[in-house]
Amino acid sequence: MYKTSKNEEVELVLLGLVGYSNNIQQRTLQSNQQTPPSRWRSHGVHRARHRHHPRSNRSSHSRSNSGSSSYSRSSTTFSDRYSSKNRRKLNQPKVYQVDLQNKPPDTQTLEEQIKQIEQEKQRLEKERSEFLLKQQQQLTILQERDKKDQEAKEFERQMELEKQKAIEAVLSAAEEARKEVE
Repeated sequence: MYKTSKNEEVELVLLGLVGYSNNIQQRTLQSNQQTPPSRWRSHGVHRARHRHHPRSNRSSHSRSNSGSSSYSRSSTTFSDRYSSKNRRKLNQPKVYQVDLQNKPPDTQTLEEQIKQIEQEKQRLEKERSEFLLKQQQQLTILQERDKKDQEAKEFERQMELEKQKAIEAVLSAAEEARKEVE
């Protein structure tokens, strides 16, 4: 088996890294020149980008410089995904727009419009009077209820006074009976 010195190993690793970075640069240039539709960009292209790295380059640099390479890879895929999502949002049709240009022309005459406005006015006036009537009825019901509540409270107060008077009369009669016994 062929033995290599430390310097030769370092050179091989550096060569592998340079080849890998050149490969990435070429791929990013190609992907920037040919912008495929968003559905391809979001899935197929960057999957293929991971798949087609030469094995020798990947294994030689994986231990020494895996941090920077994974960072660059993830940042490119993130930007691809982000831009494709944005593009998807921009390309969505706006359903809620009303087509004002193709509106049918007004065929109503002025007399018909006046008649319609009068009918609407009468309808609103009728609704208003009905509403006021209902409000008045509710107000009278509430007033009657309040009156009944006041009467009930007054009755309870009278009963309490009568009860108090009866208790006082019984106590005074008992006091007089006690005095007579003495």
